[in-house]
Amino acid sequence: MVKRILNSLKQSASLKWRSFYILPLVLIVCTFLLALISLVHIFTSPYNFIEKEINIPKHARTWDTLNKLYHEGILPHPIITISGALFINGSPKIMAGDYVFKAGASPQEMMTMLHKGWVLAHRLTFPEGWTAHEILTEINNDQRLSGTISGTISEGSVFPSTYYIHRNQDRNKLIQTMTKTMDKVTHELMQSNKNPFIKTSKDLIVFASMLEREAANPDELSKISGVFINRLNKGMRLQSDPTVIYGITLGKSSLGRPVNRQDLKVDSDYNTYTRSGLPKGPICCPGLAALEAAAHPATTNELYFVLEHDGKAHRFSITYKEHLEHIRRIRNALKVANE
Repeated sequence: MVKRILNSLKQSASLKWRSFYILPLVLIVCTFLLALISLVHIFTSPYNFIEKEINIPKHARTWDTLNKLYHEGILPHPIITISGALFINGSPKIMAGDYVFKAGASPQEMMTMLHKGWVLAHRLTFPEGWTAHEILTEINNDQRLSGTISGTISEGSVFPSTYYIHRNQDRNKLIQTMTKTMDKVTHELMQSNKNPFIKTSKDLIVFASMLEREAANPDELSKISGVFINRLNKGMRLQSDPTVIYGITLGKSSLGRPVNRQDLKVDSDYNTYTRSGLPKGPICCPGLAALEAAAHPATTNELYFVLEHDGKAHRFSITYKEHLEHIRRIRNALKVANE
């Protein structure tokens, strides 16, 4: 009887001790689950309500960056953000660059963007017809890019267009992209080339560079291409003023004045008044339209052209007599306009 009573007391005491340990453990687990649910809710719900553009510099510490974004009202406290990133995204690692934090984005979306480096793309435009020197100068002067350019850019080797860059992008990588683009474009055009005076990709770029500098508007490109072919077929020199200018400046500056008769006599590898055939090399970096016009010239009978007095278009002629008449008329129009 006494043993039963003692055993009963022991069992009762054991249950009390179990309850003493189990209840707090249950409370801890429940608290943890509630905290976890709250964390997931905060981390996956819209948080940022004002669109902002923020730059995260290289080598910035994760905590410092997240603390800055917290004070900007973009992300929750760093402890919450790091915990959520670890639990849901697997890592709180972030990458440097310019970012746009969109209104209505959740911390999860924003941390994913920072972790994967989905940086803001900036537009950088190189106009068709710029020289390699002009393009090189623009790339060097753009403070959004980084690194020192190794070497130089050959004339006509890079494709002028609009490129999307990100802050701290390496300058050499941009040049590589521009070079590969030019190679790709010229390779494709060579497959359908109809110009008998273009045998290589270099010839294509040289021919197109003259068209780019000569044309007053894009609609003239293929016609001027046809005129050049007609002149070459007849053994005539191309007599292209832009080639004379390039021979003098080498694309490093503008002539700063109209071409005169003395300029036409300055012999160089580029001067198509003193040399027959195509110039030694490109005189600029031609764009897609000029390259297409060089490879697909228009069929025409004209041999001459002169710029109209308003500079908006050229007047084309079949005979030299007709060409001279156009020149006289245009000069008279310019005199009247300047009076």
